[in-house]
Amino acid sequence: MLVATFLGFGVGCLLWRRRVDLARAFFLLLLLALVIRLPWQGLIDYGPRRVTAVLAELSGFMIFHHSETALPWGTFGKLAFAVGWTALLFFVVALVILPFGQLTARGMSALGRPLRGYSINVAGSLLGILAYTLATTLGMPPIAWFVPVVLAGLWLIDDARERQATMGIAVGLLLVLLPHASPQLRELWSSYQKLGVLNDQVIV
Repeated sequence: MLVATFLGFGVGCLLWRRRVDLARAFFLLLLLALVIRLPWQGLIDYGPRRVTAVLAELSGFMIFHHSETALPWGTFGKLAFAVGWTALLFFVVALVILPFGQLTARGMSALGRPLRGYSINVAGSLLGILAYTLATTLGMPPIAWFVPVVLAGLWLIDDARERQATMGIAVGLLLVLLPHASPQLRELWSSYQKLGVLNDQVIV
């Protein structure tokens, strides 16, 4: 995810003169969230959530033990499945981040002086790291991160029609990201990952 983010941000900086399409970025993020979180059996069996389990079926890629039913494919088929989903997710994440690179490069260019723009960019990055550290320390879920990003994105959109479209997509994504924990299953957010606690047993 980090490499995909760097790629999308860098390409966005190169394409800063082109039209910024935040609505498309939020729409792709909505599709990504639906593919990952929808409880459809087809997605559970053959979706991106199965990639780690498929790789664990191959002895050379064993990281965690999984007790799920093995897919009825050979080694090449399982590798193609895992690599295919990973590549798709990689490029979708890069496309989601791309407009933010455009906005950053456009803002730095508008300042006129490269050194000043770079200094402000570094200062903003440091503030972002501090905000990230605080959020992860408090164990804040994705919805708490998402709302400020959406509000900032809406503020950056000039076209009223595009702002409305982006707001509608953001509301849909907000509903997808709502916590769906239960008395039996609790979701905890550490500095590194989401942890699920099912009947007092931790599941990754």
